[in-house]
Amino acid sequence: GGYGIVKGVIALNKLVRVPLQTAKVAKLSAKTLNEGNGFLGHKGFELKNPSFQSIRNKPTIIEGRSYGAHALDQMQNRGFTPSIVEGTIQHGTSMPNKVSGRMEFFEPINNISVITEDGKVVSVMYGRLS
Repeated sequence: GGYGIVKGVIALNKLVRVPLQTAKVAKLSAKTLNEGNGFLGHKGFELKNPSFQSIRNKPTIIEGRSYGAHALDQMQNRGFTPSIVEGTIQHGTSMPNKVSGRMEFFEPINNISVITEDGKVVSVMYGRLS
């Protein structure tokens, strides 16, 4: 009898701690995302910005290249690193974008397109745009 009670108390203790651990993970995840260096999506699991938060990141400069907030969000959502984006700009096929003043760069090996405006990255996506 006593052994069963002890096992029950231990199981109950573990069950009570699960919501607290889940809350800790959620809090850390939200903090990490707000810092702009958190979860990354990928082609099979693309993240989306919530409807109440259109932009998570702030514009910044990485390795001398300016990135807009939208571009940083899309890079994070789709799992693109700045090195992949820079490689696409340096070695991809370039063409004028349909928006005046913007350029598109497409790199077929990674199948990504990068849109820039005056050298600033404004968007990044899978596939060819034109």
